[in-house]
Amino acid sequence: NEVVKKYNRSWRSPVDVTEMELKTGDGTFYDWSFAHLVYIQATCFSEEMMQRITDMADRMKPGSILIMVNNRLLRETTFDLVGIVPVEYSFGKATAFIYKKQLAGAYEDSTAAHSKLQEVLQRTFPI
Repeated sequence: NEVVKKYNRSWRSPVDVTEMELKTGDGTFYDWSFAHLVYIQATCFSEEMMQRITDMADRMKPGSILIMVNNRLLRETTFDLVGIVPVEYSFGKATAFIYKKQLAGAYEDSTAAHSKLQEVLQRTFPI
């Protein structure tokens, strides 16, 4: 799978023991609140589905990354929008909205993590 290959090349360090699982289908029926990185191809999603995604995203752990394509969260109060990236697919152009779950009360401590995230985003989605 091309997404897994790109993740392994750009995001993982050789000492990571992170496992990646890809699921196809309606993600609002899975509990992904435990995930550190979630990618959602949200083109043509209904407002009802976007509400369910937003509710699940609110339960993600602080520091987690959420990448949504062609749709934004309905409620962004617990996330920082850290990037808006144009992406080309075989079917055409899209926009990826990259969010980082806010660290509750730890903004000073998140500077290094934010810098690392920016570095990884530049390698993964060069502009």
